Amino acid sequence: MKKYILPVLPTVFLFVYSAYSQKLVYEKLPLVLNANSLEDGLGQFVTADLPNVSPKNNMALKPEATPLTKKMWAIALNDVELNLITNDYGTYFAAGRRYTDRVYTRDISYAGILGLNALYPKEMMTSLRVTRNVISKMGYKVSTEEVIKEIDAPWEAITDDRKQIMTLFKSNSITRRTDDVVWVWAVDDLFKSHPEVADWNWFYANGKSNFDTLYAPWFDTIDGLYKGQNTFQDLESEGYPEGYSQADCVLIKSTSTNCLYYKGMLSLANAAQKCNLPEEAEVWTKKPSCSKRLFSKNYDYLMVPLLIIKTEREK
Repeated sequence: MKKYILPVLPTVFLFVYSAYSQKLVYEKLPLVLNANSLEDGLGQFVTADLPNVSPKNNMALKPEATPLTKKMWAIALNDVELNLITNDYGTYFAAGRRYTDRVYTRDISYAGILGLNALYPKEMMTSLRVTRNVISKMGYKVSTEEVIKEIDAPWEAITDDRKQIMTLFKSNSITRRTDDVVWVWAVDDLFKSHPEVADWNWFYANGKSNFDTLYAPWFDTIDGLYKGQNTFQDLESEGYPEGYSQADCVLIKSTSTNCLYYKGMLSLANAAQKCNLPEEAEVWTKKPSCSKRLFSKNYDYLMVPLLIIKTEREK
């Protein structure tokens, strides 16, 4: 087995470790996890097979954790740190070597919510700032094929080649990331867990600006919902009905993405309070009322996998 572990595993270990077994052992075929070995349907390895690494983050598991678990934990932290990139935008978490130094807002945001906010607060803060710097430069600059005529937005078709957008900005256009609002939840979570890195004025100013300019064109005043793709589902992928076009994918009113907007509004209401703007906080708690009524219940079950992990992590 060439690949032993994924960068997301710090979160997985935090969850499994606290929720199931202090020793983290498991035996129910095809998975057999012992103190010094792991076997599944793809193969097997032992602790000694794993590379020795020394991550900068020295957060350790409890002493009773198995040798295999401890080593995999260190590898996971090291993998995370290898994804830190520094370029003209600043320092941020990239999506992995395959994706070089591209900036993916939702990858950064979900990684933060699922564990990196707790483990790497300073790096997450700079990463989330980078996503807003990229967004401010891009706005509605897109390729010709990415203009969605049904959305009344300030589109700027600057190229006929979609790949040129990534080359110019190191990120996808707004058309391919209509779930961008997830960053608001990530920042809110980061500031709650690590108030020492909080910059509430920056957060509120960027959140308000994004809602007013970037997200407003996707809002339907009739039903109080936002149009946009399913969160973390690339356009025209398996997450949509067969035959859906790019436009079809972003003109739906995805429940998962509208839940992110709902969470974003609540987060900005809190940010407004932190900035001593009680009247603006009140506005955020009330708009749009239709959306909140519809999604307050849906939010609970759609986000429950993330919330379970976070709850267990915080114990």
